[in-house]
Amino acid sequence: MRLYFSVPDHTVKRALVATAESWQVAATTTRKHPVPWHHVAHRTGTMWMWKPYGSFRCPQTLKGSMTAPRPPFTPSDKPIRKSSDPISVENLGVQPYKPMWEQQAELAKERYEEKIPDTILLLEHPSVYTAGKRTQPEDYPTISDVETVDIDRGGRITWHGPGQLVCYPIIKLDDPVDVVDYVRRLEEAIIQTVRHMGIHTAGRIDGRSGVWVPASDGKPDRKLAAIGIRITRG
Repeated sequence: MRLYFSVPDHTVKRALVATAESWQVAATTTRKHPVPWHHVAHRTGTMWMWKPYGSFRCPQTLKGSMTAPRPPFTPSDKPIRKSSDPISVENLGVQPYKPMWEQQAELAKERYEEKIPDTILLLEHPSVYTAGKRTQPEDYPTISDVETVDIDRGGRITWHGPGQLVCYPIIKLDDPVDVVDYVRRLEEAIIQTVRHMGIHTAGRIDGRSGVWVPASDGKPDRKLAAIGIRITRG
């Protein structure tokens, strides 16, 4: 599973710390009663809570709301991780894409075999395009000296490069696996993290995945974080 945060170089270090904190608590929430989003705490040791399914509209309203097709399999006040053990968070700096892709596959296998705990890798990549399963022929760059790698995640083509924070969560989800709920929880962890960093209008846009900053001052909607996941057994 991949998350891509487009953030300036000078904020990457702060983003690494803030994101690691949010991940550490995002998937282990145990409080019994959901709380409003603007009351969600951000530091390790407190709990992220999730708005019940239905209309997902951030306090600073975007164009639309994110409406779930059905209730989640797991109540919003319960974790969706299989394990309640602490998450291992590794800050790896700048890493080439292909070796990290291979390392993820190995770590996923080790996680399935219970050899390692849930793990989050935080890093940056040198400039590279990755083409997911839904990439169309016209999506590929026609003139570019930047490498393009075809991969097995969802989504279309994405650029990665210096200044962009990449998070690779390798998480064993509880049964029954609920991909939609997982993605919504990831989005909410990102939203709360970047709001803490000062991007207070960050949220969702109906019909689009990821985290966005809404159109303003003549600028279009801007995508702040992309999410591409791959669910596998073994």
